[in-house]
Amino acid sequence: MISRYKATMDGVLLNSIHEMLQVLDIRYESSEMQRNMARRASGSGVYATNPYRQSTSVTIDFELHMYNTRERHRVCQQVIQWARGGVLRTSDMPGQRLHVVCDSYPAIESALRWTDPLSVTFTAYALPYWEEEFPATATLTNASGTLFVPGNVAEQGAKVDAEITANAALTALTLAVGSNSITLSGISVPKNGKITVSHDENGYLSIKYGNTSLLNKRTGSDDLLAENGKTNTVRVSGNATCKFSVRGLWM
Repeated sequence: MISRYKATMDGVLLNSIHEMLQVLDIRYESSEMQRNMARRASGSGVYATNPYRQSTSVTIDFELHMYNTRERHRVCQQVIQWARGGVLRTSDMPGQRLHVVCDSYPAIESALRWTDPLSVTFTAYALPYWEEEFPATATLTNASGTLFVPGNVAEQGAKVDAEITANAALTALTLAVGSNSITLSGISVPKNGKITVSHDENGYLSIKYGNTSLLNKRTGSDDLLAENGKTNTVRVSGNATCKFSVRGLWM
């Protein structure tokens, strides 16, 4: 059925599961922030510090407009399988994506009421923000430059990945984004060797030369973070070319 609203999971369109499936609505949780509270030393009031977002949820309401009860259950099971994916995109959030898990699967509660709407709810925990689908990039060779990162999240920086190619044998290297910098010392990377700085789906940092981890060679900041919605200074020091890559974050 033709629907104004569309949702995809890992690139698969929900509407494509069956011609009689219609997305009725996509509902978003309000952007509520948590804060740590500390009582003032005297008088009334508290200090509100360290704002953070614990999670964010999206609920998709849809209809399986089919009179055949067996067929309706069969298609509902297909929707459940679809919901087991990990990356959600919606038509009203173009160019953005959300890493989610399914917290509430659809269930047919009545065989009689075959036009009843169904719903499925997803929650983002590890990264409770929408992120840019396509990363902003900047490529530098032993130099400083700038990189504009789209987004509107001020409470958390966007994690920066990097691909470094050695232009000569490397024994040390420094990468910097804004006030964050990471130095790798005591490394042995030949000319044209490649180092990758990346983050997994839970945001954990990895620094590798081939299959060899270089995390034990790292000093400096815990991570490379860029400010969302701002132009960030980026720098690579060492005889190397670095491609910085970052996906801005949105509420």
